[in-house]
Amino acid sequence: MESGVAAQRQANPRIPAVFWDRFMAQARAHRGDLEDMVIVVYDHHFSTAEVRQLLAFYRTPVGQKMLAEQPALFQESMAAGKEWGRRIGMAVGQQLAAEGVRIEP
Repeated sequence: MESGVAAQRQANPRIPAVFWDRFMAQARAHRGDLEDMVIVVYDHHFSTAEVRQLLAFYRTPVGQKMLAEQPALFQESMAAGKEWGRRIGMAVGQQLAAEGVRIEP
């Protein structure tokens, strides 16, 4: 949450800092609500035995590394997806331009 809000602060400089400060205060105060909601999601996708296996994995060295690297993996994957989409968009735009289709900016 902390790193996500930091990224949002940077991406949205017009939003005053007081908003983000209060948002984080509320998020911390209501963390249990989110946990309850996520438990329902996990319950939908995993059995109790599977959750126990996941917890056992995350206690291993590679599981701990996965937890530590997950924010960077997410950010880098999002950047890769953005670049991938940009490339496809450029290629389609060039194809359409070659066909005489005009796209207004």
